[in-house]
Amino acid sequence: MEQASAALVEAPAEKIGLMGEMMAEAGKRFGHVKTATADAELLQSLSERLLKLIGNKRPDEAPTYITVPASAYLDPAHFAREKAAIFDRMPILACLSSDIAHAGDYRRVQELDTPIIVTRTRKGEVKAFVNGCRHRGAALVYDDAGNAKGGFLCPYHGWAYTDEGDLKGIACPEAFEGLDKKEHGLVQVPCEERHGLVFVSPRADAPLDLDTFLGPDLDRELALWQFDKVTGARSEPVALKGNWKLVYDTFLESYHFAQAHKNNLATFYVPNVNTVDRFGKHQRIAVANRTLPDHVAAHAPEERQLQDHLLIAYVLFPGIVLINSPQILEVFRIFPQSVDTTIVQHSCYSKLPAEMNGNDGFFEMVWQSAHNIVMNEDFPFGVTTAHRALASGSIKELIFGRNELAVQNNYAVIRETVDAAG
Repeated sequence: MEQASAALVEAPAEKIGLMGEMMAEAGKRFGHVKTATADAELLQSLSERLLKLIGNKRPDEAPTYITVPASAYLDPAHFAREKAAIFDRMPILACLSSDIAHAGDYRRVQELDTPIIVTRTRKGEVKAFVNGCRHRGAALVYDDAGNAKGGFLCPYHGWAYTDEGDLKGIACPEAFEGLDKKEHGLVQVPCEERHGLVFVSPRADAPLDLDTFLGPDLDRELALWQFDKVTGARSEPVALKGNWKLVYDTFLESYHFAQAHKNNLATFYVPNVNTVDRFGKHQRIAVANRTLPDHVAAHAPEERQLQDHLLIAYVLFPGIVLINSPQILEVFRIFPQSVDTTIVQHSCYSKLPAEMNGNDGFFEMVWQSAHNIVMNEDFPFGVTTAHRALASGSIKELIFGRNELAVQNNYAVIRETVDAAG
């Protein structure tokens, strides 16, 4: 096993390039951080499993391959059923707590049918509202992010609302004599802040139950990663011509690393080797850094810094991807717009100590590298050209192998959720 592992994890030095410099710099930038007991136990368990998989040169696998018909990506009626059963009902990640760190900070969520403002009040609470004035429905905020300075003012007729959503002022009030202000505050949307993540319902009348949505095991595990401690952010929306499931699929396997990412990610992470664990509808995927076998061999268990040698992603159904490393939290939020159009919000958050000189420049380098990879490799290969081939009518189905277990799991969850909705 040791010989097989060494052969598999060797990476050509000449291919490392900029990413090699970046990874080497990461060690200087962050150093080693002692993990909590439960966190250390999780990392040890994942590492042991990955080492066995590396020896076998195989990931966690499904019993067999599956096929998915082209109609699942092209049929508007099929898309409408998915949207009604999934994206119109299930919680959506609106932002991270750090995005609305201060009183008055807000984030706009434009990609859903219901336009939403998420804000932090002067009491420190997070609230969400429909981004529409109760008078004539005009949007209150037009920027993706900002600070409302204690309230919201409609730019159309000047109706004013507090940061709690209460209607506090009406221009020309004599024209609305008898109108009860208490009954005409902003329409609230269910929301909750948990573990540094801010979830909202997709509609004002859709209930939000995070305990049920996450489940106790995933809820407990997400708390380990201190998402509430991240600082800074870079974010960019990406509009893609392709079905949302094709976008989702790109984050659910490491099989494509060896070819699509041969000059970057594959030089540091072992391709086609990953663990897959389900938490109800959600999944955790762990990938091994090529340094993992040597690190484990060279250090006693109590001396190992396993977090530096693993990449752990949490994929929250239906379209939230949290890719976790010691230095960076990378977030993808997938929003289907139609059967053949999807918007992806790609964000990076820094875990680096803000007071350390040079961290801003390093974070910018990481962001540019990460965004370039998905824009130039993942999305063209996995989404836009794939959708075009399907739309041509020449390809009747897509094939997913045993080594694409998380993808297969996701299609099963989609089918089960749509069927359950009736």
